[in-house]
Amino acid sequence: MTPHPQEPVQTVIRRPTGALSLFVDTLWFVQSDRLSLRGTNLPMLHGELMFNFSEFFSIQPLGAQPANTGHGSWFSGLQTAPSQSQTAGRHETLGVLLKPWGLFPLTNVPAHAFGQLFVSGEAVLGPVIAPLTDALQQARSATGKLDILERFLSDRYVDSDIPAYVHYAHSFLHRHPFRNGIVTELCRHLRISRKSLTGAFRKYLGLSPGQYVRLLRFRAATDAMAARPDLSLTDLTYQQGFFDQAHFIHLFRAFAGMTPGAYRSFIRAHQQASVGLPETSSPSFIHHTG
Repeated sequence: MTPHPQEPVQTVIRRPTGALSLFVDTLWFVQSDRLSLRGTNLPMLHGELMFNFSEFFSIQPLGAQPANTGHGSWFSGLQTAPSQSQTAGRHETLGVLLKPWGLFPLTNVPAHAFGQLFVSGEAVLGPVIAPLTDALQQARSATGKLDILERFLSDRYVDSDIPAYVHYAHSFLHRHPFRNGIVTELCRHLRISRKSLTGAFRKYLGLSPGQYVRLLRFRAATDAMAARPDLSLTDLTYQQGFFDQAHFIHLFRAFAGMTPGAYRSFIRAHQQASVGLPETSSPSFIHHTG
């Protein structure tokens, strides 16, 4: 696909405060009179609720048939494989990046039920999604749209909570470098069984503790490569705590669908390139050209 000349892209990012910040990382809005873009989205540490009012927008798991091409909304949980997206013509999207545990308190659907799918908002929330979608489309300003979305989220999250040990586990795995047996060590700290921890992770995060650790390691590696594209893969392998390059390449390819070397080449050629859409700047988005 040969990109057409782009019109200016309006991007508005909002960080919630107060109780909503316990579940929501970022609210965002993007609009352009003409935007032509396609690429690969790498797995993130966020679930997402997205609304689309574009002329054409599609997003789907890598290699699947295009989905979500019309106006509407959809949810996605934590992903462990890349997805593809494409937009053409007039573009208007908005949405919310959720904390890793934000999906279940919002939808009352266990996070593991979403799998690797992009599930329509109507299928998840039922009739409440239609008036919300209409109100968002009719609001005249980006600020007005985000105000409506923020009020909806605040109402949905009222009195919501997650077990304290899920917060602790998330923090523990972020703070401690990876080592063999780290999940077992976490269970000892929490004084719960691995089975109990796995059940909580699947319900609130959609992944097992082991899968979540692998996702954390992948994100740490992409962040490190984006920050230091000159770092050799050998140095990066051991800096990130991998036993050898074969293990590193295997994990990276599983999440990104490409080798670390191919990803680093992209970073070097397009370092910090962005079209203004959330998460489309490195290290989360591979822009396809031509």
